[in-house]
Amino acid sequence: MVYHSSRRFIFTVAIILGCFSLALGQVEIRVNEAATRFHIDAKGPQLALTLKLPVENLTTRTIAAHVVVELVDPQGKIRSRGEQDVAFAPSSTALKIPLPPLSRAESKAKEEDDESGGLIWDRLRYAVTFPAAGAAKPLEGVISVSEITPQLFELHVAGPGIVSPGGHATLRVRALQPITAKPVAGVTVGASLEFAGGRKPLPARTAVTDREGFASLGFTLPIALIEENHPIPLKVTGTMGGYSASAGGDFYVARAAWRLR
Repeated sequence: MVYHSSRRFIFTVAIILGCFSLALGQVEIRVNEAATRFHIDAKGPQLALTLKLPVENLTTRTIAAHVVVELVDPQGKIRSRGEQDVAFAPSSTALKIPLPPLSRAESKAKEEDDESGGLIWDRLRYAVTFPAAGAAKPLEGVISVSEITPQLFELHVAGPGIVSPGGHATLRVRALQPITAKPVAGVTVGASLEFAGGRKPLPARTAVTDREGFASLGFTLPIALIEENHPIPLKVTGTMGGYSASAGGDFYVARAAWRLR
């Protein structure tokens, strides 16, 4: 009899403490930012955006919540916003939150704008509120897009020291994650040389970066090149999913100097 009374007493205390913790705003819900992932996918003229947000419920009960996620540019402007009503069961829940798509043309313009920086410099701002918990404080945080989007990359390009007209040239391209500098595999890269005088651009074959982020692009320069010391613009472009990046510069045949930026 004492045993059953003790168990009933412990259970009652647990309920009281649970209600007390809610009143103090101590809902035991955590967002696992380290495992959060942001995915970009090309859908025609638009970029589809999806956030995978892992949330841990450390209690033994299901907790109702409202989640809001905003994609914010460096100037604080909200570019896209998504929200969901959810019920967090005990243990872990991996939320998949779609955000309204972005225009690919707008995203491309932002990537080329030094002030806004494009997706690499954007942030994801989240807020998790608990309508049924009364005074419970919301969970809020800000995560850099570049830290949670593995498919983001920047290109590094190297070329030969000397290439003669009619000779074969090979570009060595590497795709790296801009923050961690880790290699990015699966990026499709291509290059082209632009000639003056209305001449058609000279494209190179496309290639896909390997697990070390490397790819090689080769092409043969025309024998009848333009006059000596005339710069030939070079552009290397890489794409993966809905994201693209480029590197470029001027190639001088006579001087055989590469100036890649």
